[in-house]
Amino acid sequence: MKIVLIYNAKSGKSYDLLQEAAAYLIRRGAEIADYQGRPGFSLDELHAYDFSNCDAAICFGGDGTMLASARAAAPAGVPLFGVNLGQVGFLTSTEQGDLPAAIDRLLSGDYRIKDCLMVGCRLLRQDRVVGECLAFNDIVVSGNHYTRAVKMDLHIAGQLVHSYSADGVIVATPTGSTGYSLSAGGPILMEGLDLLLITPVCPHSFFNRPIVTRSKDRVEVVYQSAAGAACVTADGQYRFSLEPADRVVIEAADFKARLLSFGEKNMVQHIKNKLFL
Repeated sequence: MKIVLIYNAKSGKSYDLLQEAAAYLIRRGAEIADYQGRPGFSLDELHAYDFSNCDAAICFGGDGTMLASARAAAPAGVPLFGVNLGQVGFLTSTEQGDLPAAIDRLLSGDYRIKDCLMVGCRLLRQDRVVGECLAFNDIVVSGNHYTRAVKMDLHIAGQLVHSYSADGVIVATPTGSTGYSLSAGGPILMEGLDLLLITPVCPHSFFNRPIVTRSKDRVEVVYQSAAGAACVTADGQYRFSLEPADRVVIEAADFKARLLSFGEKNMVQHIKNKLFL
């Protein structure tokens, strides 16, 4: 079994634990993908690895590390699990102290795989693609920090739904429904649903309810405010500035993120444990 290990270079603890895990995996007979002669990849080095050559990925960090790793591994269909070294670790599968047992279960095939919807985003400017990105949690169109509300038109499946003056609009996957969307008043979508969730952020309108639509529906946000006053972000990690009449087109990706889990997990209890401390 060939394993790729991923760490957050901003955390020295992350790489220390990765080295311990690499030694344990090698003793158990696994092959470790290396980068320039050392085991593992930082988030900035993931572009250098062909994930189609590995069987699984292990991420050391928090939810941000998981989001970046999922975007890299999902196109190749590689399953991954996270070791929580952050504060919340909602997306991770195990804690640091349970890592050896998780590795044993991985190598013996004692795990489950959960397929999670991902979305692709294209930024169109005068019908020309000027930016593309992938998201595991959400795509957000919002004002920059120095602006107030921005104007945008929301289209779903080719139909104009509403023209918002708002701080932003969040288009989230079911996984992302427990992130920024939840903080903005959106509902929690249970795992396994094939849906997209659109949540306006502080809209200046009585029409302020979140909208749930089918994942096959194309969601489009047309930006109507001044140049440079807003941006689109993917998972809070990729960012593009917007100009008037820019169109942000969001559609379900052709592939899904594959998350490893060990044993049954009660999602409701997991949400309570992680998000409502």
